[in-house]
Amino acid sequence: MTNFEYLTELNKMAGRSFNDLMQYPVFPFVLADFGHEVLDLTDDKSFRYFHVTVCRFTGFALAVITILQRSIILKK
Repeated sequence: MTNFEYLTELNKMAGRSFNDLMQYPVFPFVLADFGHEVLDLTDDKSFRYFHVTVCRFTGFALAVITILQRSIILKK
């Protein structure tokens, strides 16, 4: 079974379908190199660093998120 087949079956079990755009299947974001015409699958730099999330926040965005989280916690 390929990774694609496994993820497709997993998405089907979760009730996701290619026929419903609101429940479209989820596939992991694994590539990091979009700047070259040819993708080198032997180079580790071609793939995403999985120790951090895709949408990690830094700088100003991190400060805003932290303030919002603290204000929500204080309201409880």
